Amino acid sequence: MRNTGGGVAHHCKAELQVTKWDDPIRHPSLNAKRLVWGGPSPEINIGAIGGKELLHVVFSDSRFETTPDDDGVYALVSTMESLYPQADFVRAQDAFGAGRFEVEVTVTSEEGSSAKALLIIHVDRNYMSLGAEKLMA
Repeated sequence: MRNTGGGVAHHCKAELQVTKWDDPIRHPSLNAKRLVWGGPSPEINIGAIGGKELLHVVFSDSRFETTPDDDGVYALVSTMESLYPQADFVRAQDAFGAGRFEVEVTVTSEEGSSAKALLIIHVDRNYMSLGAEKLMA
């Protein structure tokens, strides 16, 4: 995420919301998901004029391919609970099955400035094939 403004963007929070998916595949619940910045932190300050910070959006793992019951989970939204789990189970409300998903990512600063991006997330049964592309506004 890059700040194009002239001032520091304080306490930025980022959320992901699934807006479209291929029926009838597994998708995260439709409520907004708080994303994690590379830190890890749910909030971060982004420096002025070109300041950049890493935002985790979606991740996959080789373990998702080898679950004995093949529950159809091949990627997760990068929430604090999914990236740093306190228990050894997958949060169903953050889970993606294999398919194509449109998501909206919104970043909002403490000052009220915000930025939105529409992404297409491509999830495959092979964890190395996870991909994303930004849609033009």
